[in-house]
Amino acid sequence: MSYTVLNTILFSLIGLFIYFFFAYNYLKFRKIKIDFSFIKTVFLLVFIGSLLRLFSEPGLSIPLLVESSSNLFSFNFYLQYPQLFLLLGLFFILFSEISLYFKNKFFWDYNKFLQTIFLIILVPLLFFCLVNLAHSFYFFFVIVISIFCLWLFVLVFKFTKINLFKSKINQFAFFSQILDGFATICAIYFFPNNFVEEHVLPNFLISISPFLFLVVKLLVCLFLIYIIDNVIKNNYQNNYFKLFIIILGFTTGLRDLFTIGLFVSF
Repeated sequence: MSYTVLNTILFSLIGLFIYFFFAYNYLKFRKIKIDFSFIKTVFLLVFIGSLLRLFSEPGLSIPLLVESSSNLFSFNFYLQYPQLFLLLGLFFILFSEISLYFKNKFFWDYNKFLQTIFLIILVPLLFFCLVNLAHSFYFFFVIVISIFCLWLFVLVFKFTKINLFKSKINQFAFFSQILDGFATICAIYFFPNNFVEEHVLPNFLISISPFLFLVVKLLVCLFLIYIIDNVIKNNYQNNYFKLFIIILGFTTGLRDLFTIGLFVSF
C-alpha cells in the first residue's frame, strides 16, 4: 500500500477512534487492569500480528502464504495490514472474555491465561522465522544496538537523577521506539535499493538524514512520556497512553526487524 497524506490521516483517525474510544471503554467496562502484566500480554499479540504480516510480503525467505486481496468477503483480505490488526482485536476480545470467565469461575490469572494462549501461537511462528533468517547479522545487530541504546539512556538518566526511566513501562515504551528507529535506519542504510520508508512524515525526515529521523523519533518519545507522567495523574489512563506508544513502536519495529532478517529480494 502506498501511503499519502490523505490516507495517513484517515487511517490515523480510524485507529485513534478504535483505540481511545472502543478499546478503552471495553477495558474499563470489563474492569481490566492496565499494568505491566497486561502490557506484556498486548505485546505478545502485537508480536503475533507483526510476524503474520510477513507472510503477505514478497521477497522474503519464508513462503508467501497470504495472497493480496481487495475482496471484503475473502479471508485473505483480513490477513493484510491494517485489517489484520482489526482481526487480532476481535481475537483479543474473544479470548479476553474466555479469560475473564475462567478468572471469575476458577480464579485463574487473567493475563497469565492470555499470555499462555498467545505464546502457543507466537513460539512456532517465531521459531519458523528465526530458522529462515537470511541476514542474521543485521537482524541481531539491530537488537543489540537497540538494547545498548536503552541501557545507555537508562544509565544517563539514573546518573542525572531524572526519574523518567524508573518505570518498566516507560523503559518498554522507549525501547519500542528505539527498535523501530534502528530497524528503519538499518534497512535504508544497508539496503538502500530495496527499502524505502512508506509513511509520509518519517520519509520527509529520512530524506534529510536517516539519523535525524532517529533523533527526532526518540526525542518525541521522551517528550511524550514526560508529558504523560506529569499531566495524566490517573494511573489507568497514564499506562493506557504509554501502551499506545508501545503498540505503535513494536507494530512497525518488529515487522521491519524481521523483514531485514528475512529479506532475499523483491
